[in-house]
Amino acid sequence: PAALLTATINCCKTSLDYIQTLQPDFLSRPDEILRFMNQAVCGAGKEIQVTCFVASLNVKTGKLVYANASHTPPLYFNSLKDSLGKDDFQPLIEVNGPRLGQSYESRYESQTLGLTPHDTIFFYTDGLTEGENAEGAQWGVRRLIKALTQHGRGSVENVLDGVLSEFK
Repeated sequence: PAALLTATINCCKTSLDYIQTLQPDFLSRPDEILRFMNQAVCGAGKEIQVTCFVASLNVKTGKLVYANASHTPPLYFNSLKDSLGKDDFQPLIEVNGPRLGQSYESRYESQTLGLTPHDTIFFYTDGLTEGENAEGAQWGVRRLIKALTQHGRGSVENVLDGVLSEFK
């Protein structure tokens, strides 16, 4: 099933590259991208389901449009603050649709967020928060946010290095 899922998602990427040449605005519609991908995953059969988060950023306007198919929501925060606390992190949970492959009729909604300089979106998978230590305890979202409060400012590399250091 994993190989079939990987092949299906790779086909989606190739197809989206082609669709973009015909309809350039399509990639600014995360809801439609998820609908397209859902049809492909449903068509693969075998009761495969997958989560996915799609975002489109217009770097000129700072407009982020996103849609979610039951994936872990990215965390939004402003890294310009002198210090970060847990309340500074907002999960992008306004729109959360069904998993890809759940039903051919699944529909997804897009949400728009206006970004300003130093706004940060931290994308991650459940593999990070569900990672376990030797005792079998999961790392969790709480520890992720704690790591981001300590390492969430600075370059992308510094943020990632800090979070991964805390995770390890």
